[in-house]
Amino acid sequence: MPEGDRFEKQFRAGWIGAARYIRDGKASVEETGDKLAKTLAKRLRDCGGVPGFDDMLDVITGNENLSLLDSFNFLDDILRRHDGNLHSKVAAEVAKSVLVQQPNEATAGNRALARSFAENICAGLLEYNLFSRAEIRLIDEGRFSSREEFRAYRERLTQQMMPGIRSIAGQLVRNPNGKGLRAPNRKASMQSTSAILVEDLLR
Repeated sequence: MPEGDRFEKQFRAGWIGAARYIRDGKASVEETGDKLAKTLAKRLRDCGGVPGFDDMLDVITGNENLSLLDSFNFLDDILRRHDGNLHSKVAAEVAKSVLVQQPNEATAGNRALARSFAENICAGLLEYNLFSRAEIRLIDEGRFSSREEFRAYRERLTQQMMPGIRSIAGQLVRNPNGKGLRAPNRKASMQSTSAILVEDLLR
């Protein structure tokens, strides 16, 4: 099997073009980030957004008296209702991470948390569909010399993408079904990736 075929077979539909951008190494970080943001937006739009998003958000912002186990069970029930949809799976894992770290005080109606929840879902989809699948192969092929080099590149790329991720996340909160969702035009400003880390969801 040709090397290109082995590489590309790792990726789900819609993500191969984005993976090639990283593999070829010809485009700038800015151009590659734009490609990834557009790919993320298109996959969310074409695949119906994140089924169960609002229900999962209700679990993490809901009754503070629920046990962690009960909350996890509610999330699993939501996932089953949506037949294990991949986007829902990623969202459920993010929600569980939030619940583990969430303070005891009620957070009902916290729109900032909703935005951060959506940002982390976007980050999780990029990680699952692209970065985690590409890392070892790109190192084996010599595109990157080590995991450290790849992860430094990923950090730079994510910094460049942050305005786009935040825009996509905001649209996702408003329309969890993904209808009309678009990546924005590239912004000149670059911001920290800390906003997409789970531990920052509650700040």
